[in-house]
Amino acid sequence: MPDVGELADGRVALATTPAQPHPVLDAGGLDVCAPHGAPVVRRLPLAVRFLPTYAGEQQLGRGVFLGSYFGRLQRATQRQAESVDVDVRGWPVCTRCARTRRSWVAATLLLLALGVAGVVTAFVVSATAGPQAWLMAPLLGGFFVVLASVVPLVVGSWPRITGTHGSPDGSAVLVDHAHPAFIAQTQRR
Repeated sequence: MPDVGELADGRVALATTPAQPHPVLDAGGLDVCAPHGAPVVRRLPLAVRFLPTYAGEQQLGRGVFLGSYFGRLQRATQRQAESVDVDVRGWPVCTRCARTRRSWVAATLLLLALGVAGVVTAFVVSATAGPQAWLMAPLLGGFFVVLASVVPLVVGSWPRITGTHGSPDGSAVLVDHAHPAFIAQTQRR
């Protein structure tokens, strides 16, 4: 069982074991879900990541110059290069977390299917009936719905559902808003 520490802001830190190419955390000894404190129904491997943030990054730029956008792209590339991945083995997941994940994946697949259907419909009707102006609505609508399907995919990711992310140096997996039963179980071991 990994070393555990409770941080001042209510997060729980589970220490990892250094390994190549990523640090590893074996969570097999935990029997309750981190966000809900419910019994485990499934164990799964996770890859949690720490992404550094830089001063002023959260603010929306008001400039219209391309330099500000290229600067953001450069910062995003730098941020990705400085990220730290942690492999987690056997993370406990309860029924509620599994149901939440299924719902978000279903929403992703539904949006993706509707978007593709809109694009295909526009092409098929255009091929059979000839080009018509109204076909731009299902074509563009389908395109944007496909792009929007990324939102439930991100919101329904396991690290987001379980509230886990890596520490800046990869030495720990941090759990935000951990349930008291989860905290108690980690401190007993």
